[in-house]
Amino acid sequence: MSRIWLQGLGRSVDGQVEDREKFFESGGDSLSAIRLYMETEERLSVQIDAAEFLGTLAEGDFGDIVRLAEGARDEAASA
Repeated sequence: MSRIWLQGLGRSVDGQVEDREKFFESGGDSLSAIRLYMETEERLSVQIDAAEFLGTLAEGDFGDIVRLAEGARDEAASA
């Protein structure tokens, strides 16, 4: 997930992401947020409600997005 996040921000994928890093405060914009959403679903093979993902991205931080993606992955595995 950190690689997807870093790519969404146009940063080196070898960088570090702090759990409390906020996407928009770190230079993300609405178009990169949509790309992050699409890349997350595609690369992790999960389905996440777009409004929930983008709302979490706007109000939360990297850790919140990781937990949301993990929840979607766990839900898909139990289905």
